[in-house]
Amino acid sequence: MNSFSVVIITLNEQDNIARCLNSVSQIADEIVIVDANSTDRTKEIAQSFDVKFYERAWEGFSIAKNFGNNQCTKDWILSIDADEALSEELTHSIKELKKNPIDADLITLNRLTNYCGHWVHYCGWYPDRKEESFGEAKEFGRELFTKASILKIQLQTNI
Repeated sequence: MNSFSVVIITLNEQDNIARCLNSVSQIADEIVIVDANSTDRTKEIAQSFDVKFYERAWEGFSIAKNFGNNQCTKDWILSIDADEALSEELTHSIKELKKNPIDADLITLNRLTNYCGHWVHYCGWYPDRKEESFGEAKEFGRELFTKASILKIQLQTNI
């Protein structure tokens, strides 16, 4: 059975973090949060879930994500933002993936964006493909993306 770590970076995400964590808690075997010293209730809310919570000075997205990835101990890493949530379809798909061997190094997700209260399915905004989940090799180059298996599933985000 495949196991999934989820990495989330945060900075003052008290309005979003519970929604995000509620959605990933259904599929995550481990949740890693890298927080850039939030001054709101982000830490308090996050720690009400079963998470590994790290506070660090902000050094940029790549450094924060890579730090989070290095804390992960599971087979696969799903990296999402605190204002994103897994759709029911994506949750179901990941549960199915967990049951069977995955013959890929990378999983590409189709992101559906909510802009001003409306889901955007047009003008090139959907599908907004994201390479968000990758396997055991935590350090890889762009050439790995050519081996991706594509899941036509939705990751919901609000702008």
